[in-house]
Amino acid sequence: MMSVVRRGSTAKALRRTLAVMCLLALVACSTPTGGTTTEPATATTISESPTSSAEGTTTTNAEVVFDVGVTEDEVVFGAITDLTGPFAAQGIASSQGLQLAFDDINAAGGVCGRDLRVEIEDFGFDIQLGVAAYERLEPDVLSIIHTISAPLVNQLSPRLADDSMLTLGTPISTHLGHPYLVVPTTLFSVDLINGLSWFAEEHGLAEGDVLAYIYFEGPVGEDTVEGVTYAANELGLELNSQQVQVTEADLTAQVIAAQEAGASAFIVATSPRQLASIVAVATGIGFDIPILATTFSFDPSLLDTAVKDALESRVDLVGSFGVYSSPDPGPTRVRELFEAQYPDQPRTFGVMNSFSQGILAGEILARACQNRDITRSGMQEALQLLESVDTGGLVPLLDYSQPGRPPANQSYIAEPDAEVDGGMRLAVPYFDTPIGISFVDTIAP
Repeated sequence: MMSVVRRGSTAKALRRTLAVMCLLALVACSTPTGGTTTEPATATTISESPTSSAEGTTTTNAEVVFDVGVTEDEVVFGAITDLTGPFAAQGIASSQGLQLAFDDINAAGGVCGRDLRVEIEDFGFDIQLGVAAYERLEPDVLSIIHTISAPLVNQLSPRLADDSMLTLGTPISTHLGHPYLVVPTTLFSVDLINGLSWFAEEHGLAEGDVLAYIYFEGPVGEDTVEGVTYAANELGLELNSQQVQVTEADLTAQVIAAQEAGASAFIVATSPRQLASIVAVATGIGFDIPILATTFSFDPSLLDTAVKDALESRVDLVGSFGVYSSPDPGPTRVRELFEAQYPDQPRTFGVMNSFSQGILAGEILARACQNRDITRSGMQEALQLLESVDTGGLVPLLDYSQPGRPPANQSYIAEPDAEVDGGMRLAVPYFDTPIGISFVDTIAP
């Protein structure tokens, strides 16, 4: 069940059969039969009647401790996303993916004898509105399972620690050391390192060639610069970096500067609108060099514009959140659910992204339930016991047993393709690279 708040609104979704969620089904067999209610700030314990698991073990008279965001029959999570700003397309898709994941879990029996519900707040990519959204959510939720803005998460970081609020953050290295921030997949910097390693060989880049790297300001851009710089040095490539404001629409000056620098390729980590500007300007001046872009820089709607042909012929995409059209079992299952629930809605990787986050939230909760502690601190402790979260290809295999290190190091390559659902075709399945792994060792030894 899900509530969407559009700076004050609502929504809903479906069912689950992914084998990766068997742990959730196992724990869902435990149904609370009684309990006591204490003052709001005090943890509550309930006793569970004997239950049988799929492995034949029995839990008898165990107590589950719970407090904020949890009742005897429901667990409430929060999400803060962009439904009306520059990343609205991804935010809407992500909200739909969360709906699908939680309704799917609930249809299979929930977790720890409880249904899962998510309250969604829209902040229009405005940091102050995002802080206000958090203030509204905090008193009523166990955990924040989706955020779309690294600057917002950074702004909230001290408060998250004070509130013991486990929060699924952004795949950037600065979020690795925070005890209550969960990196949900491969770091964006590692994606670009892996992608550039493949891209350089695929397009015959030679030592000394110049890469024009265009990225937006803020923690995501700064983090990816670190990765691209590392990869360029390891590959013997020169880097010409240009930072842009998130709100800039016309990147003519940046493209001309890249041409004057003699660039052999573009590396792009911007908004989709800015990627379209780069492609349009470069095509217009006959600067037809290849482009490697992050998946968050792309949206399928770009294939309905004048840059469609150039996108399909010159752009490669790198990321780790599952491709909508991927044949892997996770994306295949989510496609079935999504197209049944939202037959007329755009099909993007954002759905896969948030569905995987819904699975991860359920896995953490299931482990916390096994530990008989579904408080905020219990969720944080449970996270570090997860060694192999398999989402069936929605994201790489995740390992949270080594605090301070990213949970995955694999990425894929995709290509814009108007003929496939979601506008992206999987070209190279998940892979890692020696350069990517060595980079991780330098930032998270």
